[in-house]
Amino acid sequence: MNTRNIYVFLFVIFYLLLASGILVFGWNAAWSVLNVHTLSQTFGDMRSLQGAITSIAQGYDPYFENPGEINGLTLNYPPVWIPIVQFLHIEKPVNFYGFVLAFEVGFLACLAAMLWRYPSIWLLLAAVSGAILMALERGNNDLVIFILVYLALRTRSAAVAVAGFLLAAVLKIFPVFGALALFDWRRRRGSLLARGSALGFFGVAFVLYILIYRHTIFHGMTQTTSAGIMSYGLKVMSFLAEERAGLPFDVVNGVLVAGSVLFAGIVALLSGRIAPVIGVEDTEIADTAELKMFVAGAGIYCLSFLLTSNWDYRMAFCLLTIPFVRRIPHRLLRVATLVTMLFALNQFAMIAAIGPAGGALNVLMKFLLFVLLTGIFTTVLTRRLQQLPGPPPAALPTGGMPD
Repeated sequence: MNTRNIYVFLFVIFYLLLASGILVFGWNAAWSVLNVHTLSQTFGDMRSLQGAITSIAQGYDPYFENPGEINGLTLNYPPVWIPIVQFLHIEKPVNFYGFVLAFEVGFLACLAAMLWRYPSIWLLLAAVSGAILMALERGNNDLVIFILVYLALRTRSAAVAVAGFLLAAVLKIFPVFGALALFDWRRRRGSLLARGSALGFFGVAFVLYILIYRHTIFHGMTQTTSAGIMSYGLKVMSFLAEERAGLPFDVVNGVLVAGSVLFAGIVALLSGRIAPVIGVEDTEIADTAELKMFVAGAGIYCLSFLLTSNWDYRMAFCLLTIPFVRRIPHRLLRVATLVTMLFALNQFAMIAAIGPAGGALNVLMKFLLFVLLTGIFTTVLTRRLQQLPGPPPAALPTGGMPD
């Protein structure tokens, strides 16, 4: 059995054992073995949409009043989800479980396909990490978004890629952070207009969507909450600084955002010197599909970290960066990034191992991962933009010299 088969085999066995444990020992008992905190209901995150259907049937607007949800939490998903779940009738238990299991199996199939194509112990460990398990336990619809983004990245059709990213962004907004992957970064001749046509079309369509549904979308975003113990982002760090040290949230957050932007700007200015040192211009990784996946995954993690607070399950998109990162020639940078990522993905395990200190260390690892991926992301894209060849030269006239 070769390495590729071993990794996929171990991945499948792990999730088959998890499924068997749930059937034999029950939901809470099986997840507790893996240090995953369970919600009061199975697939609890998707229950908010199930409850929204009930609330609508009772005459309520679930974005303002959602009595159908067990905790009464108002809906914070974009409005396009309502007709989808109504069509699927997820208020019926059979339909609900069928829908959630379908997209969870689809998500695991994407991870298995990544392991098959990019066999790596790093990817295997990330695929069974706490952040991934949290997403599966909650039945969170970020898994639907991951499927759409992954398929958009794997297709050869620009139109299908745009459609996949657009649908993902309409369903959850944050995939817009990874849309730079739609730009043609390959080292072949072509104008910036041609290279950016897919990205431009996506941008126009997405802005129109936001303008049409802006009131509902922005209201839903204000209802989104993230707990410090299971989330990431500069806003989470600012909240913890206020809660633990009494520092003003707005000041801390402003300093962190400004410092992050300044860091990215300095890296961009020095990218010509940094790139050869860390080896991101190596010919083996310069023009691969891994580059496009890295741009999407790093864009989603870094920009969501900078601008919003996010539950840990969104770190699933960091897995898209692993095939690129593991091929970076600079050993220290490569190993540091991958090790930091594994620590960042496993908050539950770190708390179980060393208590509250594990939670604090995990927050630090998430921030360090943000710094590392921001540095690589900025360096790679700045250097690529500087080195992109222009359009083909115009053909010389064949009828002799002009007058």
